[in-house]
Amino acid sequence: MTDSLLDAQSTEAPASSTLTWELAAPSMAYPVTVQSGRKFFEIYVHLKPYPADVLISILNSVPGGVRRETQTVKTSAADFSKFARLTDECFVRMENTSMDDNPAAQKAWLDQNPQLKVRIARDSFGGVDEIDSEFSAGVPASEHERLELLPEALNCSETQTPAVQEMWDPNRKIKTKIRMLHTLRAETEQDWRKWSRTGNETFNKATKESRSSVNWWARAELYDSMVQRIDGMTINGAPCTAANKAAWLPLVPVWHKFMVIASVFDELRVKNG
Repeated sequence: MTDSLLDAQSTEAPASSTLTWELAAPSMAYPVTVQSGRKFFEIYVHLKPYPADVLISILNSVPGGVRRETQTVKTSAADFSKFARLTDECFVRMENTSMDDNPAAQKAWLDQNPQLKVRIARDSFGGVDEIDSEFSAGVPASEHERLELLPEALNCSETQTPAVQEMWDPNRKIKTKIRMLHTLRAETEQDWRKWSRTGNETFNKATKESRSSVNWWARAELYDSMVQRIDGMTINGAPCTAANKAAWLPLVPVWHKFMVIASVFDELRVKNG
């Protein structure tokens, strides 16, 4: 990788803020660490929201597999190169480079570094994480205490899934973490049946490969039917509540939906009532 774009120096900043995820924003900025030789640089990549159908088509095209042989099991690696398409479609500009005023030159440089385009897409759009520890104050730590509260947890009227994503705030020029809390209605038996049909595994006798597949659209639709509100996300400055769900729901990044709905149907989870 050439150094021509990476002459600027990275800066460190406190990662604390009340910044929300503004769903109507034309772009969001994500910090990405880049290595050039023995040096590490941090750039801030502004990306437009990605279309759900593009991400799902990519996810459907990159599954890995497991090949079972007589005495061994071999994993075939997924080809993640197709994620570069997300960066190509959504790229706006970068900060903290030697060409901050020339997005066209930045894009040309990225075209010479296709693996970085893959990383940008996966580390930014896919960089949302569940963070139980950040939101679990007061939750019993021992298994015995959790089991005592199990009847109450099973009767709860909603499920709350926390999430966090590290972002770059271009207005204050600092890195920050956006903390979100997705609140979904309690799942029903019908929801569980729908969830069970969103994933399956097939075995090819000829190649001796077992492959897992996911119906991503069905998972997104299940999230859509269950979500009630999202703290930490806004739509034109307004909170995302049940009253304005029709406005904000189509704008929620689908990668967030996948993470949340998978957490809800994790059978090892004990819900916090």
